[in-house]
Amino acid sequence: MFSTRYLSKTYSKAFSYIKPDLVIFLGDIMDEGHISHDEHFFKYLARVRQIFQLDNLAPHQRVLFLPGDNDVGGEEDEVSLNKLNRFNNHFNVTGLSGLSVYGGIQFVVVNKLARTYPSMAGQPNNTMRIVLSHQPVLTPQSEFGYEIG
Repeated sequence: MFSTRYLSKTYSKAFSYIKPDLVIFLGDIMDEGHISHDEHFFKYLARVRQIFQLDNLAPHQRVLFLPGDNDVGGEEDEVSLNKLNRFNNHFNVTGLSGLSVYGGIQFVVVNKLARTYPSMAGQPNNTMRIVLSHQPVLTPQSEFGYEIG
């Protein structure tokens, strides 16, 4: 498949040049993950693992995948807990999710599609925070940004 080879080569060159400790994918990893049954889902998963060489990461390197509407639904169909759990169980394999500190930075994973976010109660205020979301959180049409505070 031409697109698979192209993605893999391009990503590999960029990854080798930058040598990042952390790579974050902001969703839409699969074309039809939200409508795929398990057999197709696992084929998508194998393709993603191959393209982004997830089995070749150094011990200090981490990858975080956020689910998008093409992965778990939310645009054309509703996000189901089963689809979201399936995605999270298979894509967040390298150790960052929800509310995590990495390299002195706190990453807050917000899922606007499912309207979920971690509680910030008891969290230190002197930590740099980066909010990660597949969709924009702060929009004039949405109260969700105010909800997560």
